[in-house]
Amino acid sequence: MPPKPGYKQRPHVGIYDIAESLHKETGIQLYVIRDIIMPKLFRTISDALASGDSVEIRNFASFDVVLRQARRARNPFVAGSEFTIPPHAAVKTKICKALKARVARLTPLIKRKEAPHLPKEPTALDNVDANPHPGKFQTSEELQENY
Repeated sequence: MPPKPGYKQRPHVGIYDIAESLHKETGIQLYVIRDIIMPKLFRTISDALASGDSVEIRNFASFDVVLRQARRARNPFVAGSEFTIPPHAAVKTKICKALKARVARLTPLIKRKEAPHLPKEPTALDNVDANPHPGKFQTSEELQENY
């Protein structure tokens, strides 16, 4: 089905893109990464969350299982239609500060695309270093030496 007129497909990174990047950086065969390592990684994370454990991936995010309380909801397409959503378990994601800072740097670019006629405003993050620990763990070799 062709996309709707005016629809812009956003670039995305999928599992195969990640596997290819790992292949280029490590030299491990692509099929091993794509068919063995990646599925095992996601299955391990999924199994931990399904058993109620928390998962923490340093310098990326942490995932916790939380219980959402029951709440009232309504169907906006049916007038006067209210129902109760029962309590249920959900996964709560918390992104690390360094990643938040890197993503926040996109804010001026996104605003610029939405309103290109506006002048660029300086932000508090213009002077933020992408590395939250300057001088520490600059290379993957140094990181591996410390662990």
